[in-house]
Amino acid sequence: MSYQYQENLALDAQQRYSVKLKLIGLDICPYKVPADTWINDPKQWPAFEYQDVFHYLIKHPRIYSAEAMENYRSLEAHTFFVSGWVQTVFHMKTDSGHYVLKADVKPSWRVTEKPHHPWVALKKSGPVIAAHCNCMAGLGETCSHIGALLFKIEAAVRLGYTSSTCTDRPCE
Repeated sequence: MSYQYQENLALDAQQRYSVKLKLIGLDICPYKVPADTWINDPKQWPAFEYQDVFHYLIKHPRIYSAEAMENYRSLEAHTFFVSGWVQTVFHMKTDSGHYVLKADVKPSWRVTEKPHHPWVALKKSGPVIAAHCNCMAGLGETCSHIGALLFKIEAAVRLGYTSSTCTDRPCE
């Protein structure tokens, strides 16, 4: 998906988006990164736990203040994940060592419409650095689509899809 998402934002939103990209070590918008750059291999994902989801959606500071977001409604995103609305998760590693993960998420009400495209940036140790979605509420950084993506990542880590076993390695 290579479209002019960032350029079509309002000026203040463009500035905030640019700051977010610099924070995670990207020079270009994740929506402009070529498709062959994204990797479909959960074994390369960072450790990510439920407390990371909770801290980001509830206790993370708001965009323009130091107060906690307390966005408890975003926890409803777990239903999106359980319902199977989050598609395949792809990732890439930035030059700064952070991970950017993305997936298509079906819309919550009009399931026949095109999916939304959330992305999240994680530190190697797991905490969320930044997130974004191209939906109407995506500028707030804690929409249901972002939450659903976070829950899918957390479930994959918890269920062991991100760890390798002895049979994953060649014989020695």
